[in-house]
Formats: sequence, C-alpha cells, structure tokens
Amino acid sequence: MKPFESHLVLARIVACMILLGISACFAQNKVVDTLSLVEDTTPIFRNPGKGWVFYTTWFNGMTADQIARGSVCYSRFSWVDIEPQEGTFNWATIDNGIARCKAQGIKYAFGIMNISMDWGPDDGYATPKWVFDAGATYYRVKDIRRPTLYNTIPYWTNNPVFFTKMNAFIQAMGTRYNGNPDISWIDIRSYGNWGEGHLGGISKDMNGATITEPTSTAMTTDYYQPFLAAFPKTQLILPWGHAGHNVAYDWAVNNGIGMRRDGLPDWSDGTDIARADGKEPAVVEYTANYTDMVTSNVWNDSLVTTAALNAHASYAEISRGDPVQFMTAADSYMKNLANKIGYHFVLRSIALPWDNLIKGTSFPVRMKWVNRGTTNLYNENGFIALALLNASGQVVDSSWIANVDPKTWRPGNIDISSNVQFLKAPSGSYTLALGLFTSKANASPDYRLGNTGRNASGWYVLSSMTIKDAPTKIRGNTLQTQLQTNEVSKLRRFTLTGRTVQRVLK
Repeated sequence: MKPFESHLVLARIVACMILLGISACFAQNKVVDTLSLVEDTTPIFRNPGKGWVFYTTWFNGMTADQIARGSVCYSRFSWVDIEPQEGTFNWATIDNGIARCKAQGIKYAFGIMNISMDWGPDDGYATPKWVFDAGATYYRVKDIRRPTLYNTIPYWTNNPVFFTKMNAFIQAMGTRYNGNPDISWIDIRSYGNWGEGHLGGISKDMNGATITEPTSTAMTTDYYQPFLAAFPKTQLILPWGHAGHNVAYDWAVNNGIGMRRDGLPDWSDGTDIARADGKEPAVVEYTANYTDMVTSNVWNDSLVTTAALNAHASYAEISRGDPVQFMTAADSYMKNLANKIGYHFVLRSIALPWDNLIKGTSFPVRMKWVNRGTTNLYNENGFIALALLNASGQVVDSSWIANVDPKTWRPGNIDISSNVQFLKAPSGSYTLALGLFTSKANASPDYRLGNTGRNASGWYVLSSMTIKDAPTKIRGNTLQTQLQTNEVSKLRRFTLTGRTVQRVLK
C-alpha cells in the first residue's frame, strides 16, 4: 500500500466514526442476499408428531421399507386384559407393545375399553367381573356375533362403585405411563361401545329398557377429567361418538385433548372432529379393513382423502388386518395424502450476508417457510439450527435460531427474522446447512422437510459460505487496524472526540 493510499484508508475510518460511531464502522456488512431453495414433493411417510398408524400387527410379513411408512403402532384392550383382578396388573401387555414398536423406531398408542361388543372377552366381561361383584350396577346385552353370549355392561351414570374402580385403574395407568416418551397418545375409551363414545348396539338392555346416556357435563367430569389428572404429560385422544356430546368435545379440545373419528368415509366425512384443528391432534380410522371395504364397494380414495383433510388429521390408519395388502393396493392414496396430513414444512428461501460473515459476530437471517400440511405440529418440540459443515460434511459449529416455535405454524406462509452467531468455527470456507430438531440435545436433526439437499446426517445443505476473521479489534476506547504495507513499521496517533485511534503500518 502506498503512503497516500494508507492515508486515504485512515480518512475513511475517521469519517465513518464521525458519522456512525466506532463500533458501527467495523461491524460486518449487513447486505443480505436471498437464496431460493428447491422444493421436494417426494412423500414423507414418517415424521415426528404425524403420519401413518399401524394397528397391532407387529410388522409381520413387512419389508423394512413398508415398516418405515409408519409413525405409530396402535392397540386396543379391554380393561380386564390389563387388570384381571383388583390391584393386579398385566402391564406386560402394554410394555411389550411399546418395546416392539421402539425397536422399529415407532411410537406406541393404545386405548382401554369397558365394552367391546362382538370382539370382546368370551365371557362378556370387558369391564372385569370383580367391579360388578363389588357393587357396580350393570345391564346385559346379547352379543351379535356370538348369539349365545350376553355382555355385562356398566350403567354409564349414577354408578359410584364403577367410577371409583375405573378412576383407580386410570390413576394406576398414569403412574406407570404418564410422560413415557415412547407413547404417542392414549385414547379415552371408557364410555360407549368399543369405547367410541356412543351406545350403538348397546342402547337397550336384554329386556328392551333404554339405557340413560351421560350429559355433556357428566362426560367431562366422569370420563375426561380422570384421564387429564392421570396423564398431564401425555397426549390424550377422544373418540367422537355423536352430536349430542358436541359440547363435551368442545370442552375437551379446549382442555388439551385431541380427537379421533372411527368410521371414515361412510360414517363420517371428517368434519365432526375439525374442532380440534389448531388446538390438538386428530386421528382418523376407516370403517373396516381395506379388503372388506373394497369388497363392499365403500372404499374410495378420493372420499377417504377428503374426509381425512376435512378432519385436519395428523394421523391416518394403515388398514388394520391387512396392512401389507393396503400399502400395496392403496399406494397412490398413501403417497397423495402423506404430505397433506399433519404439518409439512418447506423452506422456500433464506437470506443472510453470505459474503461478509465475521467470526463471532451476530448476523441477520430471514427465512420464508410454508406449511403445506392441513394443520399444526403438535406435541413434539421444534428447534431450528444453522450449521457450518466442513469438506467431510461434519459439523464444525452451529447456532440455534432464537424465538421461533414451529408448533405455532399454521398452514400457509411463515416469515422469520432472527440473528445467528458462530463462535467456534475458525475462519475459512464452509457449507451452510439447516436442521429441524425435536430436542437441542440431539446430535442430528429429526425432522424431514419438503426440500432437496438432505445429507446422511439429516442436515439440509444450503450453500457454501466463508467466515472471516474480524478486521478490527476494539479494546476499551482504543481501536487498532492492521494494514499490510511494505513500509517500515510506523505508529501514528490520531485523536477524535476524546477517543484514541491507533493505526499500525507494517
């Protein structure tokens, strides 16, 4: 650098300090460039907090690719299966299900029924006999599939012994399973036939007397609140039974309980559980298994898809009883719906000062996202990180995007403005990548996005970038600027508004 050039540089520094102040002069360049990203429409079958539900099949006859389509495995039991004698619990039935699913990277869900016409225990006691022996009142209904069997069913109102015993069972379940990270949800199936919240097939006793149904207030008090008390850290899901309890269902979704609808598409178009949208997750189940529905001419891809979207479902059934056939024959249906149920996040663009990032300094980041799903992300946390990858794809440094919560992202466009700072990476060239995590303790991102560029560790590669060393060092009121010249080292001192500026020439 020639002497007059170094004087010119110094003059610019002094002028900048006069106009903006010392720190502003040597802050990084705030010019922001936008990078538009490529969307990938490939179906994503498994993602946290959404997806496809296996029913108790334990993955028999499935390939690894077929198993990878499921996010949850679901089972139903009768109360007597879990507590055959008062205070004696068969937890192994549930524990085994959790273990089998966990081995496949899948969460577990289950529900406990007090009556299961046609499919319950052969002696007709889905609610254990010891409950009635203790004084719970009951009525009896002839089974349809097994015409010689009479089911013993608790009266659904004014039955204090039944409620006392049932609540004790729910509390015992809560003690064992509340907050279990391997459980996706637990159904509230204590009321109605198959626990579906209605008295279809059991509305009259064996003598033709009509059974009294609970009011909506009684539903919340006697059936919902015991579960809320026992499972404050576990998602609860409530079957929609009939319109007469809509007030109770509205109360439920406003108090942390999600909804499910059994019977799509011929018994429901899904709209009856849309009340959960934006509040809690929804689950949809078909009228019967896929093979029977096709045989009965009630399966229709379009109708089922529409019903699932009307419900704003986060989870949809992989047909019970014939999952392998379903995943083969209904492949196009699954692929079409996969990115529509629940959330589906796509990063459209990211803007930051790509060419002038200074090590250790904060820089602005603007992102444009879109949620192409039908509802929010529920239950799971969402943390966004930017990372600097070296030439081997290893993370050298990372930074969390502050004050961003993907659980609040409704369907549609989302704009984010934040700041990021890399503190550990030395100056040099890197690849910038983005990841979405369920926990900041995780080593790699958990979520799949609707974008290209995902590497083997789950990061989405964005672009190359360079981190530079800070050109200045600020110490108290002294500002030192290093300039390379061929001159003999000189020290010149200038004074400006009470501050000292040292310029070192080498």
